[in-house]
Amino acid sequence: MSYTRSGTLFRTPSGRIPANQQEEFEHLSDSQQSESVSFITARSGDIPFDNPPTYQEAIFQTEFQQEVQQEVVQQDGVEFLYQTFINYEERIRSLEGSIQTSNNQIRSLENSVQTSNNQITSLKNLNQTLSNNIKELKETITNVNRLVIDNINFTFLLSR
Repeated sequence: MSYTRSGTLFRTPSGRIPANQQEEFEHLSDSQQSESVSFITARSGDIPFDNPPTYQEAIFQTEFQQEVQQEVVQQDGVEFLYQTFINYEERIRSLEGSIQTSNNQIRSLENSVQTSNNQITSLKNLNQTLSNNIKELKETITNVNRLVIDNINFTFLLSR
């Protein structure tokens, strides 16, 4: 007798296929009697229906599918890690650009500070010059006032 089972192929550690509640067995007609058991796995599109696999082939097919799925998961993981790496590289380049922009702004500010310091020094020098000029002007005014007073006194003395 032969049976067709639909569902996912499971194995116990001893290699037996355990019966479970999800299995559905169909009794095949006597004309289809065979010593093999046909399995249709969850990925039945991978198994040709015109030539169903034997028990050992079905187990091999399932193990192969699991290995392929594991490789796909690993490849997906590697692709995810690679894409993550690429994203980090792009982020690093972006941050490097931001750092360069910040460094340029810092240099510009340093130049502005230096210019301001130079202007402050220049203003201090101008202030000192102005102070000196004011002092000299005061002395000149004082001297002129003395001369005017002396001139007035002299004129007054002459007029008597």
